[in-house]
Amino acid sequence: MTRTITSPYDVAEHLRTPEEMAAYLEASIEEAEGDAAIIAKALGDIARARGMSQVASDAGLSRESLYKALSGERNPSLDTVLRVVGALGLKLRAEPAPGPVPAARHSDGGRARSTRSEHRRPVMAFPIDPPFRAEHIGSLVRPPAVLAARGEHEAGRIGADELRAVEDAEIAKTVAAQDALGFRSVSDGEFRRHSYTDSFGTAVFGGLRTARSDDPNWRYTDHAGETSGANVSVVEDRLVWEGPANVDDFAYLASLAPEGCVPKMTLPGPCHIHFRAGRDNIDRAAYPDLDAFWADTIDAYEKEIAALHEVGCRYIQLDETSIAKFGDPKIRRGLEERGDDWRDLLDLYVEVIREVAERTPGDIALGLHLCRGNKAGAWQAEGGYDDVAARLFRDLPIRFYFLEYDSPRAGGFEPLAEMPDDKVVVLGLVSTKVRALEDAGGLERRIEEASRYVPVDRLCLSPQCGFAGDIGGTGLDAADQAAKLALVVEVARRVWG
Repeated sequence: MTRTITSPYDVAEHLRTPEEMAAYLEASIEEAEGDAAIIAKALGDIARARGMSQVASDAGLSRESLYKALSGERNPSLDTVLRVVGALGLKLRAEPAPGPVPAARHSDGGRARSTRSEHRRPVMAFPIDPPFRAEHIGSLVRPPAVLAARGEHEAGRIGADELRAVEDAEIAKTVAAQDALGFRSVSDGEFRRHSYTDSFGTAVFGGLRTARSDDPNWRYTDHAGETSGANVSVVEDRLVWEGPANVDDFAYLASLAPEGCVPKMTLPGPCHIHFRAGRDNIDRAAYPDLDAFWADTIDAYEKEIAALHEVGCRYIQLDETSIAKFGDPKIRRGLEERGDDWRDLLDLYVEVIREVAERTPGDIALGLHLCRGNKAGAWQAEGGYDDVAARLFRDLPIRFYFLEYDSPRAGGFEPLAEMPDDKVVVLGLVSTKVRALEDAGGLERRIEEASRYVPVDRLCLSPQCGFAGDIGGTGLDAADQAAKLALVVEVARRVWG
């Protein structure tokens, strides 16, 4: 008998000319039937034929992130696909598809569910839900019962299980209240946290602690002109992910979510530790160079998000509290005095957030909330998005942004002109810093003004920040909060139906 010797077939070895590469991509798109992972794998084959390192450089991506994005195991963002196609010297084109007209959009802006076979990953058509027309940022005023139980726990009079039982009961109430108001995304109010950073800060990393700073460049300012000090992160050891920090909290929230509501998990953005610390507060024995610090940070976020995905989390909001502050001369001065240039940090932070987003499963709706600080109604920075908009909006594979726009401190809507056509903006027009209730007509006029730069069908509405970024709140009480949340829902219904 004649023995046949075979070897693995690698299509990349047979893609020699631009015409062959274009034909292969076109055939793959036709065969994919909407499965983005198949198209990504075809782009990966072509990139290997051209040279992965060169394609990564031309696309402005790291070689590692490009390999992962084009592995066929993930759905890369549209931004990544367009970058890769451009780097390959190819073009995407559109033509009418044969067969029936695609399903119409739902009245709330979503699309009918796909009826494709279950073995394929669902493709999220634009516009997507989430985000929803009426949103809130996540943190809510802590109920008296939670505050009292936390005080008892800190005094050693009740145990962790008793504290959690009180939190469970109050979270159940707040989820029901959000549903009754008409929200389609619900949070646990961050009732288990002292600060918004607890979900991925000192409560997670043993080598991280918080200190106080009275540096005038970092102080907060309130409406009376009074200032207060800020927190500084101090990294004393490697930031090691030792297991899921938020899975149990999410699972409980998900168990309470009413039908038709999506449970949302909030995490601090991956740059908050470095922004607060600077090089001098990151131990040089633990991190002789910052490449290892960023590698550990990104790795921890990847693992935490993967763990949340495993238990069904499909909506995550990253609270990015650094980049929006780069427009403030005071913050720029503080950065310069510690040896950082805000422009270099903008480039660095965008790449870090990009890496986290690239490693996030494609069926998680990942949004980015921008904030200038909200401590007891005070702010750390002011200034518009003008100097960061191009990189922030165009260079990140983020589908939607929660943008603070409650006061002149946030600047005008003009930077929204940089927003790509496939992204959504959640306008944070309702203040959580002042008790006065906004006028519904005034909010509608502001939405109309923003629509000069982003079409109204790609806009949503929310408060500009949470109602309690830390346990002390922002000076508003539960009645103020309820009125403002009801206003968000009312105006969203009037504008979008």
